Amino acid sequence: DSQYGAEYRRRVLSPAEMTRSLEGSLQRLRRDCVDDFMIHEPLDILTTAQIADLHETASRLKDQGKIVRWGVCGPSTSIGQFVRDPELDVFQFPLDAVDEVNLQSPRRRIGYGVYRSYVSSHRSRQVSFQAFVSDRMKKLSMDLIIATNSCANLTLFRECL
Repeated sequence: DSQYGAEYRRRVLSPAEMTRSLEGSLQRLRRDCVDDFMIHEPLDILTTAQIADLHETASRLKDQGKIVRWGVCGPSTSIGQFVRDPELDVFQFPLDAVDEVNLQSPRRRIGYGVYRSYVSSHRSRQVSFQAFVSDRMKKLSMDLIIATNSCANLTLFRECL
């Protein structure tokens, strides 16, 4: 499909789009609330007014009980403008960027690209992926996204939790 990925070339980060996106997700998930509601990979620097509008919308959605936390997701280049923003509750970024995304206060952090980080680390020759994940979760005090389609692979991580 020639349109695959087209949505990633454009971002609409407005209060109306934020609400529409959440409502669509809640409907598809058949849920009344989500724990973490994220804006994904802002492509441009947002103005102070744009960020204030997003904060106001997130606050309203929290008051309505539709979200617990809100934040931003993406590589450090797209989320850097938000790192010092005290109104954001959660940040999701590549595990390899953990040193670049230096959060000033304790907030929920979620790392993705975990396997890629493992393979690129010198430790991949010395420890198992399972041990790598366990070590990162303990040392970094953050959640990690592990993508797999194998139940057998998931069982390997029971002891990490």
